[in-house]
Amino acid sequence: MSLKYKLDSLDGLDDATKALYEKKGDKYVLKVEGVEEGDVVGLKNKVETLLGETSELKKKIKEKEDAEATAREEERKAKEEAAAKKGDIEGLRKSADERVANKEKEVRGELEPKLQKQDKTIRRLLVDNVAKDMATRIGLKGSESLLIPHITSRLDVEERDGELVTVIKGADGKASAMSITDLETEFKGNTAFAPVLAGSQGSGGGAGGNQSKGGGAAGAKQIKRSEFDALDPAGKAAKMKEGFTVTD
Repeated sequence: MSLKYKLDSLDGLDDATKALYEKKGDKYVLKVEGVEEGDVVGLKNKVETLLGETSELKKKIKEKEDAEATAREEERKAKEEAAAKKGDIEGLRKSADERVANKEKEVRGELEPKLQKQDKTIRRLLVDNVAKDMATRIGLKGSESLLIPHITSRLDVEERDGELVTVIKGADGKASAMSITDLETEFKGNTAFAPVLAGSQGSGGGAGGNQSKGGGAAGAKQIKRSEFDALDPAGKAAKMKEGFTVTD
């Protein structure tokens, strides 16, 4: 096993390994002392030392858990033997129920972290990536981050015909028969998103017969393209919400 010096997330690591990292900014960095930045050899030696300590700690934890499990099993068998000699059927039933419950708990403890990790991966592939791709196709360059949350809220994952697929939720929040193309068409027709959509009239890409030369209807709130592009994502979102039209 090897440890990376810097990680984006601690997902998938056991508690003993997680304890070797500390959060710095939005990253998780390996805790090392006595190593100067850029000292690759020193860092490598420190990592090897930490790996050895972690391995030894895991070994001791497993030995302790195995010993406790053996002791519990011996205690259970002794109770069952005593109950059988007394003809205590209820005691035997209770012992069996506890054994089954403990086994179920053990299996859940092993499977749940794996299932959670798989769920995150599936959602990243079938929701997050799909939303990002759609935002890239229909949004103005640099404004995709404003569209992604809105697109993501309309996507979900379902199992259909034995396969996991991306589904589009309707306005009621329930799965619909819409396709990604249908969702794109809906977004393009929504005037609230016009300032950040590529080629839309609201983004300065065209003007209808009833629009003024500036690209918007007379009296409409307008903001110049250069001013809009200079805003941060929150500022752009605020202008969109207020109904501003972007003009060139």
